[in-house]
Amino acid sequence: MTVVGSLGVEASRPAGGAPVTPPSSADAGSSSHESRVGSIREDRKAVVPLAVVSTLTVLGLVVLVGILVYWRLCFQTATFYIDDGSSPRVIAAPSVATLTSADQTSFPLKDFVQHVAELHQTQGFQREFQILKESYEEVQSCAVDVGVTTDSANHPDNRTKNRYSNVLAYDHSRVRLSPQPDKDGKDGKAADYINANFVDGLEASRFYVATQGPLASSTEDFWKMIWEQNVGVVVMITNLVENGRRKCEQYWPVEVEEQFGSFLVTVQSSRVVSYYTQRTLVLRNLHHKKGSAPHGSAPQGSGRRRGGERTVQHFHYTQWPDMGVPELHLPLLSFVRKSAAARTEGAGPMVVHCSAGVGRTGTYIVLDSMLQQIKQQGVVNVSVFLKHIRTQRSHLVQTLDQYVFVHDALVAAILSGETEVAAARLHRYADQLLAPGPDGKTGLDQQFQLICPSGTKQGDFSTALRDCNRSKNRSCSVIPAERWRVRLSTPAEETSDYINASHVAGYRRHNEFVITQNPLPGTVQDFWRMVWDLNARVIVSLAATEEEAELCVFWPTKGQPIRYQMFTVTQKSETCVCLSNEDILVVQDYVLEATQDDYVLEVKHYRAPCWPNPDGPISSTSELLSLVHRGDAAEDGPAVVLDNVGGATAGTFCALSSLTRQLDAEGSVDVFQVAQLTNLMRPGVFSHIDQYRFLYEAMLSLVRTQEDDVTASIVAGSAAAANESLQSLV
Repeated sequence: MTVVGSLGVEASRPAGGAPVTPPSSADAGSSSHESRVGSIREDRKAVVPLAVVSTLTVLGLVVLVGILVYWRLCFQTATFYIDDGSSPRVIAAPSVATLTSADQTSFPLKDFVQHVAELHQTQGFQREFQILKESYEEVQSCAVDVGVTTDSANHPDNRTKNRYSNVLAYDHSRVRLSPQPDKDGKDGKAADYINANFVDGLEASRFYVATQGPLASSTEDFWKMIWEQNVGVVVMITNLVENGRRKCEQYWPVEVEEQFGSFLVTVQSSRVVSYYTQRTLVLRNLHHKKGSAPHGSAPQGSGRRRGGERTVQHFHYTQWPDMGVPELHLPLLSFVRKSAAARTEGAGPMVVHCSAGVGRTGTYIVLDSMLQQIKQQGVVNVSVFLKHIRTQRSHLVQTLDQYVFVHDALVAAILSGETEVAAARLHRYADQLLAPGPDGKTGLDQQFQLICPSGTKQGDFSTALRDCNRSKNRSCSVIPAERWRVRLSTPAEETSDYINASHVAGYRRHNEFVITQNPLPGTVQDFWRMVWDLNARVIVSLAATEEEAELCVFWPTKGQPIRYQMFTVTQKSETCVCLSNEDILVVQDYVLEATQDDYVLEVKHYRAPCWPNPDGPISSTSELLSLVHRGDAAEDGPAVVLDNVGGATAGTFCALSSLTRQLDAEGSVDVFQVAQLTNLMRPGVFSHIDQYRFLYEAMLSLVRTQEDDVTASIVAGSAAAANESLQSLV
């Protein structure tokens, strides 16, 4: 009561703090009652704010838990490259090996092939790619919380260094150039920026550098990055200009040597093949000081030649459309394997770029890493690996088509295996192919089933099967697919651009050959129109029998030119060459002269009446190839190769031509790839396994001949040396 009374007194104390007269006894009861009532009221007033505070506390805890859960979701979605301490708030990443081995989407090879087939049937690719897209958007929505920022890329001094404003380098994984003297008063954040990110490989961090195609203003920075990161291999997956738009600046010499700022680049060698170009570049740092270690480089680099000089292998894929995918899997798989094999131990990361450095670049990185996973672990895990590397550079594998292409290419790699074989191993490899397996099938049988997957031809043959064009085909068993068919330039009076002819890739160019049938009497003019349109300077006529050789004479005789509206065909000379198997090769020279101007096209025509000769040695097969190769060494137009229906004989000639060139240039052959590409571009050329086996037999014969020549030269050299020693003693 005393406490209550005191509270009552305190409550009645005037604001000025003056003393209060004690109440009388009559008023005491009343005062005591009022004090008890006031106390109850005060307790009720105290309970209300306490409840409010408790409620707010609970709500705050709920909000904090929600934020924590959301942050954890972002954390689980994004796994980042472990950068140095200068990059704040970067999340430590588990190893890629842990991700790929623990996740349920790792498929054994056989299961992966079936999985891809099911994805095609059920539109599963769209669902998987949408999940990847949502995962990426989720990371972007909490970018600041998980350290995915692009502050350096958005710096005012760096915006002009980005080829595309929406493709920026993440701060946590970006490549930093070394500090340099401040010429323009720019701060360090601007001076060390290049639009490039480190990207993890299958089992190693910083295995790749994904970057954009250099701008005219950033070529020196590009070479500076190559130098500082001790890069030995650069992979380029774009053309300089595509669809009339500049996609990349040429950062290697136009001729032999060119200086880019502080770096001198020299083209030491260059090899152009059908789908890519390989260059060996020598990079020299003109400001390099002896004894100075390169910034960010490994302590030992195989690309180093001298202190201020390095060798860089440049692989440039030339047949990949922007925002699209290659039409054929095997050439790209071969390119990925060759470029990856060029990376030597101790060298820095492999630099991969297209135009933006995301779509095609990401496709290459995923393919290379998954090919390593197939070889090392026997499983495939595309989605988890792609999800991981997308947190290191945005938009890697940019389109659904690219995502589908990755899967289809990996299926092709699993089914065919590595089929390129060095010449020294070709005999052993062929023996293994001919050995029957547990099911009785040989490796050769399995390869041929991949070349000819079913009895029905796959593809679009709509133009070839039109009623107006059916009479132009000698046989409907071999007709051109729509994608690869030759299209004639159509004059005003013509209604069709059709001819039974197909473009076929060779070793040097993707349109090196045209396979066609012997012209019918009604298609002779179309044949010469094709030669004129394509600027073809070599014609090879092949016939399995003498009867086929005389089916239709489509060439002019001496003194009797063939005249058409646009040009005239005249025979200038004819010679006969006796081959080693006593077959006679007829070589004719023609001149096609324009009727409206002074343009002249010179054409050489090889007529082999019986090739390959079944009664002659198989070694004689390569003799015709050598003669034709010498005749068209410097020609740019395609070689037109024809047999009766444009089938197996012409296809064999084109395939062996490519294989012999590959053997001479690389010391290896890939019979399977060449045969499959030929059969894809000209469906039906190989319809029997004996035709495929003949390719191996011909190459084995050629390799054996070359080995014998080498042995003979060694013996002759040893004998000459011994003779000289004997003469010196005498």
